[in-house]
Amino acid sequence: MSTQRFYGNLEALRGIAALLVAFYHLQWNSHLRGLPALQNAWSFVDLFFVLSGFVIALAYVDRLKGWRDVPDFMRRRFFRLYPLHLVTVS
Repeated sequence: MSTQRFYGNLEALRGIAALLVAFYHLQWNSHLRGLPALQNAWSFVDLFFVLSGFVIALAYVDRLKGWRDVPDFMRRRFFRLYPLHLVTVS
């Protein structure tokens, strides 16, 4: 029986990084636009992806017992991400 792990601090940091990147890309006129944290928020993309990889690894560490489980993992990841790719590219 596998236990689901949840690291709230990592999820919160990942969410903050995603929001900062989103705010960086918004075209708005505000006094917040000049803040150094928002001017350099593009750098949080790397943090978001590193944390995402860590969270995904923690989620699947108990499920992947060997090489035979990898194709199922890849299939699940593909069908989870590809519809979003089709929506955003079209």
